[in-house]
Amino acid sequence: MAPASTLDRDILPDNIKPVNYDISLYDLELGGAFSYHGTVSILSKIIKSSKEITLNAHQLKIHSAEITFEHTKTQQSFKSTSVSYDAPRQRATISFPEDLPVSDKALFVIKFEGTINHDMAGF
Repeated sequence: MAPASTLDRDILPDNIKPVNYDISLYDLELGGAFSYHGTVSILSKIIKSSKEITLNAHQLKIHSAEITFEHTKTQQSFKSTSVSYDAPRQRATISFPEDLPVSDKALFVIKFEGTINHDMAGF
């Protein structure tokens, strides 16, 4: 049985563990649509092989996602094939064409668009 602290929370799947986030925001429109574009690079560990990665994403539109692995001095990259949104749970699920390999070092790069608001929402 899971500890009580995890039973009362809606937690993300445990197939990936983020280690470090590097985020850039650009093309800020301060007026009109109040939109912006961004790129987040997430250094991660892939704990379990899967074709999907689910992350918290509120009021964001994901344009592209790619994950890169280093294996014995060679790189292997996977580009996302689709993104589905679960607005009530404030999540996005990014799908890949094949299972991502288990890895201690994976770089997950997401390009997205959002709206400047008072909700302090995003990833």
